[in-house]
Amino acid sequence: MDTQKIILVTGANRGLGYCIVSVAAARHPSAHFILACRSLEAGNKAVNELKESGITASLEVLKLDVTKDDEIVAAVDAVTAKHGRLDVLVNNAGISRFPPDSSLPALRAAYTDMFSVNVSSVACVCAGFRPLLAQSTQPKVVNITSGLGSMTNCLTKKMHRSPPYGTSKVAVNGLTAHLQTAENDRVTDIRISGDGGPKVNYYSVAPGFLKTAFTRFNERGKDPYAGAEVIVQLIQADPGEYPGGTQWEFEQGKMQQATDFRPPSIDCTNGIELDLGHFNNVRVDTDTSSLTIGAAVRFRDVVGPLGGAQKELPIGSEPCVGIIGATLGGGVGRYTGLHGMIVDVLQSVKLVTAAGDIITASTTENSDLFWGIRGAGFNYATVLEATYTVIPAKLALVWLTAYDEALGGSFIMINAVYVGSQTEAQQYIQPLIDASPVISNMVMVPWSQVNAVALFAAESDNYTCPTNSPHNVYGVAVNYFDVPTFQTFYEEYATLTSSFATELSGTVYFIEFFPKQAVQAAAANATSYPWRNITAHLLFDFAYNDTKGPLGDKIHAFAREARSKFATVSGFEQPELYVSYCHGDEELAVLYSEEALPRLLDLKERQYNCSR
Repeated sequence: MDTQKIILVTGANRGLGYCIVSVAAARHPSAHFILACRSLEAGNKAVNELKESGITASLEVLKLDVTKDDEIVAAVDAVTAKHGRLDVLVNNAGISRFPPDSSLPALRAAYTDMFSVNVSSVACVCAGFRPLLAQSTQPKVVNITSGLGSMTNCLTKKMHRSPPYGTSKVAVNGLTAHLQTAENDRVTDIRISGDGGPKVNYYSVAPGFLKTAFTRFNERGKDPYAGAEVIVQLIQADPGEYPGGTQWEFEQGKMQQATDFRPPSIDCTNGIELDLGHFNNVRVDTDTSSLTIGAAVRFRDVVGPLGGAQKELPIGSEPCVGIIGATLGGGVGRYTGLHGMIVDVLQSVKLVTAAGDIITASTTENSDLFWGIRGAGFNYATVLEATYTVIPAKLALVWLTAYDEALGGSFIMINAVYVGSQTEAQQYIQPLIDASPVISNMVMVPWSQVNAVALFAAESDNYTCPTNSPHNVYGVAVNYFDVPTFQTFYEEYATLTSSFATELSGTVYFIEFFPKQAVQAAAANATSYPWRNITAHLLFDFAYNDTKGPLGDKIHAFAREARSKFATVSGFEQPELYVSYCHGDEELAVLYSEEALPRLLDLKERQYNCSR
């Protein structure tokens, strides 16, 4: 790069886009980088962080929401006026969506959103900046794709399936090929006609599965700075070094055309991984009002079949969570006040013991094991199948509100669910309405759609449903709310998250305040789950990549102190905690109670000890 190159990267304020600018700018300080971002504030913050890290290249922030044509036009005009050309365009901005349920509207919405951002917007940005690229001597366009966009991979490789996202990346690869073919034809026609103009080279790039906020810092992903390498190689490549119209990746220190998908390796010592992915059966029996599912079934997989049968189940708040896994710890959720916990409607389980025996446990068969399974089940065996009692469905009222706690900082989002009419619910949610939320939404939906519309439908984004991501989770339970303690925590939490806004972008703090009428109506010793008196569950969910570095140490210290403060004023005589919300350093009695623990340990030692 002997002369200054003008390089524009969309979605450059975080994740891969940020890393692309960081790596390229460090190697080519004479280049000028335009960080195209939806938020000028976020872009300026990224610029400041880059400069603080030692980047000396000239940096510029440009407001650009790639889904808005007027902003594309304005961005093109701004670059034209200031620079008169564009040498490299990197289309990095993209999204991932998972349908919240199996309904046709949900599926259509997921595909529509995905193609709007990942495909149509890429085409429009390419077209918008094409005249500026024509002013460069070596114009290049780099479109970010994925290994999931390979049709060969989809047919031959075992990997996490995301049809909407993967299909959009197939389209990106096709778009890149078509743009390159059209460009090649154009250049040929220009030569024949005598008209001049440079040929734009279009590249698809598969940076790999990365540890970024996009993947909730999945531990299986590779360093995003390493993922940026393939883009940087194309940016600095000589003309004709890499043919356009195809997909490239950077592996083992060299550029190569992408041909397959290689998931990152997994280190495992003295362990066995059981793949239960094929245990995905869902069967609703309306005659017996029962639901039978396999071990791989998630909450989102049953809402459609149950809704169609006009039945419901006390499910968890996150649609992506495995039902049986949630059940084994007790199973809390929005409907516990009406139907009790998930363990309260569990009829039986089919499981395989450590000895390899397949047995059934219920109130009439292996009843001691069935007692232990319902609250501490993951300590005894691998459950293959479970049968539940289901209930006739009703409507639910979902009220959601959010307001800024500090301008540009943390915000509080409230999701209230009432099973009944809007008139009945109004008296309970009126204080929330009187608080003048900056945004609110009230809808009447069937039980099967509650998770889909909750939190302003945020759960349809994959943000609350990460897969294989490193999360530092701490939990605590309270009997009542000590206002000064909560106020102090909010202030300290806001300071922490604002100080590490990029690193902790996937971090959330939950207060789950579920009714407990039906929970406490169950017999105290009917199941091994002990804590039916909990008023609210507090969950600190820190998502970040530096799990073993200085930031990790800071998060651990913050979370442990917060947990201790809340536990001190919890109102319980002895600490209580829902086992699925534990960190792993708690005493067993905190998770299972002093009363139930001896029986659980005896049950494990006598019959279901893994060492046997």
